[in-house]
Amino acid sequence: MDPLEARKLLWNVDEGLQFSFQNGRYARNLKELLAGVSSLKKEEYEHHVYFDHNDFSNWLLDVLGDDKLARDLFGAHQEQAIALLKGRVHYLEHQAKQR
Repeated sequence: MDPLEARKLLWNVDEGLQFSFQNGRYARNLKELLAGVSSLKKEEYEHHVYFDHNDFSNWLLDVLGDDKLARDLFGAHQEQAIALLKGRVHYLEHQAKQR
């Protein structure tokens, strides 16, 4: 992955495009999404992810444009989602440092 593309996926989104959690918190970037998902109670997570619906995947695809992570996250339970988000943040941070 191109370092600029990795940095773009880690940047803050424009105001009005942030992810809005059911508990009132917001995420402007992938790290904040990870922190938010990590802090959710099970029922709060399930408010965003149920049956064939996943708010996190939708935001990742529609706002960040990270279709790989959006696909990986779709259908993941909370612990899997946290692991996938951590892995993606780590990968992108590493790629962003490349020249």
